[in-house]
Amino acid sequence: MCNNIEVFCVLNNDMADDTTKEEKGAGWRARLPRIFNESSSEEDSVENPLADGASDPDDDQQAMHARLAKMQNEMLRMSRLVESINERESSQEKVFNTLHSELRDYKNDFIYEHLKPIVRPLLFLYDSMEQFDAEVAEADKNHNGSEARTMPPKLVRQNIQYFKDQLVEALRICEVTPMETPRGQFNPKLHKVIDVVPVKAEQDGTIQRVIRSGWYINQQVLRSAEVIVGKKMTK
Repeated sequence: MCNNIEVFCVLNNDMADDTTKEEKGAGWRARLPRIFNESSSEEDSVENPLADGASDPDDDQQAMHARLAKMQNEMLRMSRLVESINERESSQEKVFNTLHSELRDYKNDFIYEHLKPIVRPLLFLYDSMEQFDAEVAEADKNHNGSEARTMPPKLVRQNIQYFKDQLVEALRICEVTPMETPRGQFNPKLHKVIDVVPVKAEQDGTIQRVIRSGWYINQQVLRSAEVIVGKKMTK
């Protein structure tokens, strides 16, 4: 009887020591001895290796596959994006080359169409001057020991006038036209004084001689006529 009472007292004391303050406040509750709890924990740890937070190898493998699949999808997306950029740049380069070729052709056509009317009179002028030079050279030759022939001045002037007319025609196509021969009073808007000569009072400020002709372009003065103007004499 006493032995049973002693065992009960020992068990009762161990159970009282293991009771927390919160448990005391909530009332007495019996707990197993510590030796039984420790053995139970060891058994749980042996039976359930994942109880301490260890991960399942199958889950890790699945997560790894998922990450690899995501990386492959991302790399595939980047590859398609690079291909799209390359195709777009290639298309832009083709468009640029096409536009460059069209602009070059347009420029050549523009130059040809606008220069052709100007070049033709200049070529006629060149042909005329070349022919005139041949005639002058022929006139300078001796024929059967006779003296060299002299080209009549009238013929020379006719050829020169023909050259001038062809040149004026080429300039006219460019909307460049000559001024009329300056006469009368000096006009500073159209004329440029090169020199002055003494004249009578009634001729003061009048044009005495034209040194260089003036020209218009699009009805505006391109070059003023260079003239000599008279100035009255003072005593």
